[in-house]
Amino acid sequence: RIKAANLTSYAEYMNLLARNPQEYKRLFETLGINDSVFFRDPPVWITIKYLLETLAGEKTRAGDHTLRIWSAGCGCGEEAYSMAILLQETLKPAHTHFKIALLATDIDASCLHIAQKAEYTRDQLSDTAVRLRAKYFLPVRNNYRLKDSAKSMVSFNTLDLGSTHYPEHQDVILCRNTLIYFGREQQNEVLRKCHAALRPGGYLILGITETMPSEIKHYFEDTDSN
Repeated sequence: RIKAANLTSYAEYMNLLARNPQEYKRLFETLGINDSVFFRDPPVWITIKYLLETLAGEKTRAGDHTLRIWSAGCGCGEEAYSMAILLQETLKPAHTHFKIALLATDIDASCLHIAQKAEYTRDQLSDTAVRLRAKYFLPVRNNYRLKDSAKSMVSFNTLDLGSTHYPEHQDVILCRNTLIYFGREQQNEVLRKCHAALRPGGYLILGITETMPSEIKHYFEDTDSN
């Protein structure tokens, strides 16, 4: 941003930030890594599929037909919509018997605007099986638009993970590739809040390169770290 603003030092850039609040937005958008794909890291989604099958069976036996899932730091919606597709594929007709609350949040309002349009490039579907692409997407010009059957399952909202309020009683929280934006103390705080936001026995899913800080490990039981 210093180079883009034709400045030469951090001090000059700090002065620019003081004079021009819009520069904060440009800086934030530059620092954010919002590129993703559907079903990113395919082996993870194999585990998530098994997890959903297990959850659905447990809840059916308990007479509980609710599923609450939160995609925290959802970017442009690829992760949340991948979950919507997987829910339909995993639960089959039974998904209509469940009351599914699939919430996706991000701090970046411009990303959420893209997510709500639900139109993606071929590259963003590179990890999506051809069968699923044909079933859940419509070709639009050179892109693909998600069909309403999956799109309508997701609700989007702005949320800063540094805030005090997290959605409660979640069965699954996806917080993948998000902790990299936080320092150690902030990571601990986010993970503590995620733990509080989960129902007893709920699941937190992190990115494959992220590790649980030692100070927080006792809050969680590791079920799959491969």
